[in-house]
Amino acid sequence: MDKLAEYLIKVADFDSILQTLLREKVVDKVVTAEVKKDWSAIAPKMTDNPDEVVNFPLSQFLVFNYDKVDTAANFVREKADGAQKETIAIVGRPCDQRAIVELAKRFQVKKENIFLIAAEDVGIISVKEFGQWAKKNEFDVNAIQKAVLSPEKVTLFLDGGEKRELEVGTEIKIQPNCTRCSRKRPLFADIVISMVGVDPDSDLLYVAPATERGAEVLAKTGIELTPLSAEQAEQHAAEMDKMIAAANEQRLKDIEEWRNLPQAKKLERLNKCTMCGMCINACPVCFCKDCVLQKRRKEGTIDNIGYQITRVTHVGDSCIMCGRCALICPMNLPLDLYFATMNDFTCTEFNYEPGMEPDKPYPRSVKAVRLKAK
Repeated sequence: MDKLAEYLIKVADFDSILQTLLREKVVDKVVTAEVKKDWSAIAPKMTDNPDEVVNFPLSQFLVFNYDKVDTAANFVREKADGAQKETIAIVGRPCDQRAIVELAKRFQVKKENIFLIAAEDVGIISVKEFGQWAKKNEFDVNAIQKAVLSPEKVTLFLDGGEKRELEVGTEIKIQPNCTRCSRKRPLFADIVISMVGVDPDSDLLYVAPATERGAEVLAKTGIELTPLSAEQAEQHAAEMDKMIAAANEQRLKDIEEWRNLPQAKKLERLNKCTMCGMCINACPVCFCKDCVLQKRRKEGTIDNIGYQITRVTHVGDSCIMCGRCALICPMNLPLDLYFATMNDFTCTEFNYEPGMEPDKPYPRSVKAVRLKAK
């Protein structure tokens, strides 16, 4: 994906982008977000009124993402009818973009009706784990005004001008799946946003239009767009490259350790599955209205290992490696590693990388099977 330009804007001006999309009738509706009970937990909501787009919780989105089973891609598919009849703007992550690709191939969303503002991805911190840290340290989560995440630390800006830094890896952790994900740049987007390379003490946000309509929207906002200097652009790109290289290295290490784990150990972990269904609800590419797994669970005709193995094979060629299943699992099963193994198999055996090849049929599609049969 080529960026048409690179700018810095004030974080407070981000709302203007979403408002302009509605006022200029670029889209019919915008998926914005609202803070739940705790500052770190946010949920998506949709509106067609630009006056209702205020104080988008950008810090929470970039550091924690949406809470529990919510994702931007899930929301569009479930609550916005897949953008089949209306144009919808969403603020998403690279994994949301990959989910849109796979869902579009299965006619669950209409990709051309989605205006995507995609964040370059450092990773996310679990809202649940952050809450546990806060409770242990008697820290008031609702005292946070802003949070910025880097691979090394989380910087929290609090009421009264106080600042607190948490070291990643010791005090708090980025989700393991994120540390091994090298797909940190979106494959496509109308506008790219990022805090990578931006001074956390500033009130600035990196913004880059990647399509002509993205550039037109930014121009129509009337906000101040400060072009990056050549040095700033190089630094931004270098920091992204560094994160991606580290993720590739971590993935190789984690996958090798996982593959060397005895099969009995893997099955032992799967045996802890309670078949609660949270992984299905959280999966952005799992969309069957009549879920055979849920049906067989209720009937008592499937055990927990069969439940997970069926799920792995069912979405194996569409898994976009977002890690939401592992993040939401109440039994802390390493579901992302099971899927990573399947993902590698799909890439190797079928020459197909889910979510990264918009114009290529997925392996189990009729088109792909016919091509393979020739």
